[in-house]
Amino acid sequence: MFDPVTEELIAGSPDLKKLNASELVELLTSASVEIATARLLADNLETLPDELIAVRSKMSRLADVFEAQVALGVNPERLRSIAFVAGSARQIVDRLDGLILTEERQSLLSEDCIGPDIASSLLFLASERFSDAAEVGRSIRATGEENALRRLLILTLGRLARGQHEDISNTEIEQVDASSETSEALATDLLYREILRSLITFSKFSVGHLELVALEDVHSTLQRVISLAGPLSESLEGVADTPIVALTTFPGPHHLASLLRIALGAVADNLLVSIPTPNGTDHGAWRDWIIREAKRWPLIWENHKAAIATGFLDAGSSMIMTTPTGTGKSTLSGLKIAATLASGKTVLYLAPTHALVSQVEFDLNERLSELAVAQSLDELTLDETVERLPDIAVMTPEKCFALLTFAPHLFQNVGLLVFDEFHLMSAAIDPTSPSGIRADRRSIDAMLCFLQFGQINESSDYLLLSAMISNGSELKDWLENRTGRPFVAFDYEWKPTRQLRGCVVYSHTDLSNFTTQLNNGVNPDVLAIPYGLFSLDSNWLPQPDSSSALKPLSDSPMPLGVGGPNNTGYRWLTSNRNEVAAELAVKLAQHGIKVLVFCESINFTISTANKINARFSAIEPTLTADQSVLRETAIEEIGKVESIYDAGSKIAAVHHGELLPYERRLVEGLFRSKESGLNVLVATSTLAQGLNLPCDAVILAGTDRLDPETEKRKNMQEHEILNALGRAGRAGHASTGLALVVPSNPVPCDLNTYVPREAVVTSMVLSSKDRCVPLIDPLCTLLDEIEVEATGRPVAEYLARKLTVSLKPNEEGTTPFQLLTSRSFGYFQKRSADAANADAWLNGRRQKLEQVLSDAEPETPATWQEALAAKTGASLKFVRKLESALPSAPWPSVQAIDWAIWVLDQFDPKEEDFDAFFRPEGLEKIFARAYKNQKDKVAKRTVALAGIRELLSDWFDQKTLLELDATVLGFIVKNEAPVKIPTKSDGMAKFARRFSNRFASEISFVMSALAQLVTEIELATGTDLAPMPGFLPQLVRFGFPTPYHFAVSRELSTSARIEVQKQYEGISKYIEHDPSDDWDAVRTKVTNAMAVSLFEDINEDDLKALEELLKKDSDSE
Repeated sequence: MFDPVTEELIAGSPDLKKLNASELVELLTSASVEIATARLLADNLETLPDELIAVRSKMSRLADVFEAQVALGVNPERLRSIAFVAGSARQIVDRLDGLILTEERQSLLSEDCIGPDIASSLLFLASERFSDAAEVGRSIRATGEENALRRLLILTLGRLARGQHEDISNTEIEQVDASSETSEALATDLLYREILRSLITFSKFSVGHLELVALEDVHSTLQRVISLAGPLSESLEGVADTPIVALTTFPGPHHLASLLRIALGAVADNLLVSIPTPNGTDHGAWRDWIIREAKRWPLIWENHKAAIATGFLDAGSSMIMTTPTGTGKSTLSGLKIAATLASGKTVLYLAPTHALVSQVEFDLNERLSELAVAQSLDELTLDETVERLPDIAVMTPEKCFALLTFAPHLFQNVGLLVFDEFHLMSAAIDPTSPSGIRADRRSIDAMLCFLQFGQINESSDYLLLSAMISNGSELKDWLENRTGRPFVAFDYEWKPTRQLRGCVVYSHTDLSNFTTQLNNGVNPDVLAIPYGLFSLDSNWLPQPDSSSALKPLSDSPMPLGVGGPNNTGYRWLTSNRNEVAAELAVKLAQHGIKVLVFCESINFTISTANKINARFSAIEPTLTADQSVLRETAIEEIGKVESIYDAGSKIAAVHHGELLPYERRLVEGLFRSKESGLNVLVATSTLAQGLNLPCDAVILAGTDRLDPETEKRKNMQEHEILNALGRAGRAGHASTGLALVVPSNPVPCDLNTYVPREAVVTSMVLSSKDRCVPLIDPLCTLLDEIEVEATGRPVAEYLARKLTVSLKPNEEGTTPFQLLTSRSFGYFQKRSADAANADAWLNGRRQKLEQVLSDAEPETPATWQEALAAKTGASLKFVRKLESALPSAPWPSVQAIDWAIWVLDQFDPKEEDFDAFFRPEGLEKIFARAYKNQKDKVAKRTVALAGIRELLSDWFDQKTLLELDATVLGFIVKNEAPVKIPTKSDGMAKFARRFSNRFASEISFVMSALAQLVTEIELATGTDLAPMPGFLPQLVRFGFPTPYHFAVSRELSTSARIEVQKQYEGISKYIEHDPSDDWDAVRTKVTNAMAVSLFEDINEDDLKALEELLKKDSDSE
């Protein structure tokens, strides 16, 4: 459960009389397993079972002993360890009590003691575990406390635990009630008032309002309270106007001040405002931002502190960060971005998906908007992009690669490249390929993007982020060799959350009996109790020398599935993965736990969510105004409410790649909200790709999936499993997450020895560490593939075309191919092993590439046409064909449909260029059997072109996605050839969703080739052509008929296609289309038209009244 850093921290605790420190990790983990499984076993507990009572007693004693050691200063060299164990034990006791207590609990401050929640939060602060403290701080409540000063102090302590120092700094101290019943009560209040004053002073320092000397006042005040409240105190002179003689001690204030003195000392060592100004950064700009940021969250975690200590914030320093999921990489990237901006440079942020681009843009603007504005380049016009990059440009690697090849000058002032989820650059391990490794277009583009950026900008810093990469140190050596600049490989293993990782298993005896019966002609009810097999150390699976726990996950049996018979008549058990996952999710959700269930496919997410929702009553939607807008926009885009993936009225919802952006933002926002009632999210793997959506529990339904290429099932890769399960646990909300794997086949287990009877579990390739994927160079992988198979695969041909121009010598006589490839990671690895063989390999791969490229002319300098072909992956023949056809383009038109159809008309189905722009797998997703069932490539391209033309007409029209889907469906039925059952609608517009979410971007890329072609011609001839080709990529991407529609979308800050078209209709009569309008002209016309339309409904009486009002104002002046 605990990461290695935390295990080491726990092990630093002192041995007790009957408990060695080496046993504490297992003890704490075992207690957490008991709590997690108790939630699954009983809907409502009235009393704790005996085994939980025993756990509570042991944890309570452990907390008392270690908390006393912290307060008394025993073993100061082990203070952090002791405090963390004490806080964890207190937290476990609180969770056990929470199993049976449903009423809201009040935090306690009295003369004699302080509440365990307050003590636990301070212990976690003392151990520098701030996310744990924040979680406990959420349960600190002053409900029912009548004493105003104590109520305020309780609230302040809760804010301290939650990191709300700015709120504390603005606190006004309540007056002490002098009419207290006893002198002890009055003295206690006076002592608590001094503690409150120290907290306010400390918070003013922690958010930058006071200087360092304030800490001395805080320490002396707390020390004075300890002295006054301790034994043998005789007088409280100076605290009140009238001296009070104390004949007794005050354990409550004494203990609170003792814990606070230590806790605040630890907090002071980890304050954001204490980070020194990085080298190369403007001190004033940095300091202003740090103080603003501290008001939002004033603390840094221990891994942040360790990273900052490496000096990576300094200009000229770079980092490869491979820390685990959920360790606050966004905080560290925010610090580095702020330092870069404060040095006068801009930032380029690469994120792997459009969904993550949107989230990063939002998060960065929330944190850095006072320094700079983050902007996604997906929504910028070509004209805007060419002028300059935003101060923080956020985009996908594919978008960046296109810009690097088209407008390299944009990247000259970039001072930092942040590459999030940089394992995207890696080829994948694939046992089905001849070499065991396979590269795809995404990894090729990502690596080419990375290499090309380094050639264009040699002075930028880098920040590479991934929780998966295992060879970070080797990458560090490569990048230092390539750039000549220092890099840090940062792989700190600490996590702010912990995961109870378990595998669902069944009784070996039960499974064996069922299998025997099934193959002897008996059809039993295949019902079995699922058990959770948990490892009690940091490994996923119990090892021979490690401890484990086996706990039932349900008090009633769950149904398994039956497979077969096969051709020999054999029948077998299946795990019934989705049904079991749904049952487990129901048991967790009824306790208010946020659960993520990962299923293999979209259909399984829907059916699993339906099973969960069937077990609960509908809930009253509690949508915010923004969420209501998102929902209404989704309904308008789709066409009817029944066809949206709705969220808000049921306990479970779905999340997958076919959600519209509005549906996705709605469901994610509701799932993040504690009050929404949406407790279960059933998702496909798209959610695991870097999106920040943590939860309390994760259930993985199955460890294999169907491979679309081979149509056979294959095991999920190690990193895919860990990436999904890494979402369990929410820092500051639920520090201990539950992660359960439901294996693809039921795993038999001996209930006495806890040992799985088969190797099925270990075949899942689970690891104890997140870092389990080496980065493999896709360029070298594909060059090796070309050596063996020429360009047999489309992706190999794609790379060959991308490298065509690099085979031409440049002005210095050096071939860019050699320059590019010699800087690659794969070549570095080869050269590190054997320099002579590496050079021989490079020359051999170059010769093979020249051989397979029919249009390679190594003796002739490259033309811009060849460069454009390499940029787009098209052939030189196609580029020249497009150039020669330009005179026939619809230059007088500003209608996107005219231009898009003209571009499509340039494709010949007999030529391979069509496949360079339109991925066959993407076409099959849209046109299904109408594409798949065609006899050959030419027939497939022909039908695809016809289908795209038909779809674009509806796309640019004011048609809903349901109407667009009907068009696709009609086209499929007409062209899918004789089939037994024609393709039918799923009612959710799945074909139109795929077109809108993904395929429109592919068509947009085709249009960008035209835009780049026109720009190259303008540069070569010195003439200005009509600007319409530059608008075309964005118009196609979003379905806007004209550039004026796009300007409306920018004014409204929405890309909702139908809403934009409706708004445009209202102002269209005030806009005159002109094919020579550039972006400034288009935007001006739209702005003016929107202003004029505001006065459209004003009648003569209104005008007269307005004139009189203006005249009256003029007279008064």
